[in-house]
Amino acid sequence: MNLYKDHSGRELIVVLDNASKLTYEAQLNLLKEINKRGLVLDTKILEEEIAQKETAIKNFEYLYDLGFQVTVDSSSQGLTVLRTGHAKLMDVVSTLIGFVLSLLGLLGFWLLMAIFFGNNEFALGKLIGYGLLIVVGGIGFKMLSGINRFLDYQNFSLVQQGSSIVLKHQGNTNTYTTADMSLQEVEEDLILMLGDEEIIYASAQNLKQKLTLQELVHKIKSIG
Repeated sequence: MNLYKDHSGRELIVVLDNASKLTYEAQLNLLKEINKRGLVLDTKILEEEIAQKETAIKNFEYLYDLGFQVTVDSSSQGLTVLRTGHAKLMDVVSTLIGFVLSLLGLLGFWLLMAIFFGNNEFALGKLIGYGLLIVVGGIGFKMLSGINRFLDYQNFSLVQQGSSIVLKHQGNTNTYTTADMSLQEVEEDLILMLGDEEIIYASAQNLKQKLTLQELVHKIKSIG
C-alpha cells in the first residue's frame, strides 16, 4: 500500500521534512514515491534512517521490544534466544498492579451489592464510583495474565547448534530441528512456531517486528 500516491509534490516535501517522525513502513513508502516520480529532493537523511532500521532488524534489536534477546555464537554455528530481564520484571509488575486493581474491583462490586441488598445508602455518585471501580477491576483481572507469561518463560531458552534446537519452555525441554521452525499469521498476530509450540508473538501490522522475526527464522535456518 502506497501511502503517498495521492500527495502533491509540495506535500511530499513537507512529509520529507518530518520523515524522522514517520514509521519505518511510511519512510519506505515515502522514498519509493519520491523515486517513482523522479523528484530531485535531498533524501540523504531519510535513506540513512531507513538503513539504520534495516541494520537494527538484521541485528535483532527490535526483538527486545517483544521481550527477547539473541546472542549469536562467535563460531556462527548457533545462537541463543532468551527472555530479557526487563520483560520478566514487567510481567511481575503487571501482575502486582493487576492484583491491586482486581481487589479494587471486588471492593466496588461488594459496595454496589450493598446498595441493593445491604445498608449502603443509594446515591448516584456512589453508583458511578462503584461502577468505575468494577471497570478498573476488570482491567486488573486481564493484567493478571502477566503471571502466566512469567511462569511460562521463567527458565525459557532456545539454543541452536547446527540443525539441532533445544527449547526450554513452560517447564518442558524438547529437541527440534531447524525444519520445525515456522511463522504463522493468525488474525493480527505473527507467531514464531517451533513444532506446535508458540514461542514469540509479534504484530503482523508492525513491519519492523515482522521483518525481525523473518530475519531470525532465516538466520536459524541458514545456520542449520
